[in-house]
Amino acid sequence: MKILVDRDSVCIGDDVLPHEMEFDVDDTMTVQDFFVFLEMKKYLPSIQGNDVAWELCNGGEEIAVYFTKDQLLTNSSQLLKGIIEENNGNNLFVLLYHCTPEAYLERKNQRESL
Repeated sequence: MKILVDRDSVCIGDDVLPHEMEFDVDDTMTVQDFFVFLEMKKYLPSIQGNDVAWELCNGGEEIAVYFTKDQLLTNSSQLLKGIIEENNGNNLFVLLYHCTPEAYLERKNQRESL
């Protein structure tokens, strides 16, 4: 199956090239497999201190969050194929960068309070 992936830039120098890429992946790929795949492809930039959070979204909704320092991942067993089917075939996955886990939690709390 084909998926599109895009991510936030992490610094000014990271803005030079576009981040949207298309990948052909197996129908059985889980969220955990997806992040392993992205790391193998060196898609996620290395951040000094390695204590950031990457929020995975599809259709404008949070699907999972990867906390790099502790290598914790929410919703790790969810199938990408199921996510795509639930969102009417939307195969674009967007990774939102949060400079710290606390910044992610603060942003999440702000969204929930709206």
